Order: sequence, then C-alpha cells, then structure tokens
Amino acid sequence: MGLGGRWYEVAKTYAEVNDMLGDIIKVTPSYKMVGDLALTIASDGISRTDVENSDKEISFPGSV
Repeated sequence: MGLGGRWYEVAKTYAEVNDMLGDIIKVTPSYKMVGDLALTIASDGISRTDVENSDKEISFPGSV
C-alpha cells in the first residue's frame, strides 16, 4: 500500500477508527476490520468526517 513511510499517520488513523467504532474488543475479525479501515482511510486520504458524514461514495474493503 506504500504506507511504510507514513507509519505515524497510520497509527493515528488506527486510534481514530478505534474511537469511531466504540473501542470494540480486538479479536479476529474485529481487529482486522479496524486495521483494514484505518489503512483504507490513510491510503485514500479521507478523514473520519468523510466516513461519518459524506455524501460521496467511499469504497471499503470486504472486511469492513
């Protein structure tokens, strides 16, 4: 995904996604879903606001 150099941003996005989803217990598959959503948001350059309040089409991974 080319995010290796943006690790701080990915970690911050993971924390935001975790909060957005209610700090769910992290067991497979919920752990994968939080991580996949964080990676998608970071790689696509979208924000939490875009996900929560957007009228535009956002493509999410199947795990989400």
